[in-house]
Amino acid sequence: MSKNGQKEIITIQNSTIQPIQVNVPEYISCCGLDVMTKDLLTKYTWYQALGACPEGWRLPTIRELECLCNNTKYLGYIGKQYWSSDDSYKDNYAKSRTFNDCKEEVEKKGDRYFCRCVRNR
Repeated sequence: MSKNGQKEIITIQNSTIQPIQVNVPEYISCCGLDVMTKDLLTKYTWYQALGACPEGWRLPTIRELECLCNNTKYLGYIGKQYWSSDDSYKDNYAKSRTFNDCKEEVEKKGDRYFCRCVRNR
């Protein structure tokens, strides 16, 4: 078993079974979510961002991004703009949040911004 990158060793009748090392993203808990400690490696369009998170992870909603933005001292994303999973009321636009001022933005889905994946706890 693995939680937050730490392995648990299982002993069964004098035999030790080492779990297979699985590439588990490092995360912290914040705003009632598990939040990856690092951005994904590149900027993505909104369409790409929706499918960019590893299995079991997702883009945060615009409200979740607001909470994360208010906790940047723990998360370390000052001055970047992040996609949310929320579509906009405008065609071909989606919501993002700028982390230097926590302002909600409406951007073209073809623009490229950062992604920080979350999962429910």
